[in-house]
Amino acid sequence: MNYASAYALIDSDMYRSGTNWEIPPRPSQSKIKMPTQHIQALVPNYQKVSEEAYEEFKCRFNELVGRWTEEVEDMSSFSDMVLHQDYRTISGMGPRAIRLLLKELQTRPHFWFDALRTILLADGEDVDPVDNADRGDLRKMSDAWIEWGKTEGYI
Repeated sequence: MNYASAYALIDSDMYRSGTNWEIPPRPSQSKIKMPTQHIQALVPNYQKVSEEAYEEFKCRFNELVGRWTEEVEDMSSFSDMVLHQDYRTISGMGPRAIRLLLKELQTRPHFWFDALRTILLADGEDVDPVDNADRGDLRKMSDAWIEWGKTEGYI
């Protein structure tokens, strides 16, 4: 029930009973205490993970990258590459995958740009460091993302 409905209900009850009740303040005027421990449980902190959990994450990431690289080796269609299940899984791994994707670009340049953009967009950032003139040039696109990663502290 929203505030307006609750307010109308309180108003009608007061009218019927003839009671002059005090109407509660609007939510913006009252202090609402949120249970922060529950919110923290819902919003994971990607910076604070155990070394063991991160190693498991990295192994899973490397497994997906290896399989994806092998299976798209002969593909000429970029859209088929990014629609591959492993690529989509990597794109869904969240901000922890950014550093690993950038390291992958440093060692073996490939088409990880869409995955990086997807992760960043999901995290609320619209980032694309590639100049329009460099689109299609894998090396220049990789270099642009690597520079961005250095500037942002991922590398």
